[in-house]
Amino acid sequence: MIAVITLGVAGAAARLHDAPNWWRHVESDSDQTIELANRVERAVLSHVRRPRPLGKPWTVAVNVEQANAWLAVRLPMWASNRSEPLPAPVQQIQANFVSGRVSLGVQLAFDDVQQVVATTFTPTVRRDGSLWLVAPQATAGRLDLPRDWTIARLREWLPTHMRKQRDTAAMLSALAGRAPLFPDASVKLEDGTRVRLLGVRVVDGDLALTCVNERLAASAARSRR
Repeated sequence: MIAVITLGVAGAAARLHDAPNWWRHVESDSDQTIELANRVERAVLSHVRRPRPLGKPWTVAVNVEQANAWLAVRLPMWASNRSEPLPAPVQQIQANFVSGRVSLGVQLAFDDVQQVVATTFTPTVRRDGSLWLVAPQATAGRLDLPRDWTIARLREWLPTHMRKQRDTAAMLSALAGRAPLFPDASVKLEDGTRVRLLGVRVVDGDLALTCVNERLAASAARSRR
């Protein structure tokens, strides 16, 4: 019995410190990664801001390589520009798209020990326009973890000033599946229209977002329903 328990604990510890099978290290300071990240951001923003007929759905898609380049290069810069730099333990963030689900992983470093903590979920847009993370699951390395325990630990890892922010509370509630990530999954454009997310399609290696351009009046009426 002792031998079985010891082997079980050793196996769990090994899975805990291993990265998920889909994790790939991204060289965030390489010229190739930086160029790809910048190109992806320009392309997506250009696609979103393009004048379009109101009410006609359209789709924009990114693949895993493009998403991970943006997460490695542009996300830290975007966070710093908002005066909310990524917490010091965060070394890298990566995504994976497979079988209708999205995985998001964070590589953390504590006392020279690196650990990848990830969540996997199905992104779903409901009829009221809210974006939910359905059936989220948490892992550390290759070991499945209780979702509520993981969220509690994540809250502890965050800097004190971030724990008290409304956006942080909303994100943690969304990861727990108790609230939408965005109650209104839309963004206002400079021309006075609004781009609304209609659906998310995840296929192996690609994430496709279907959107529609609306008048602000129509968007407000939707929010009141």
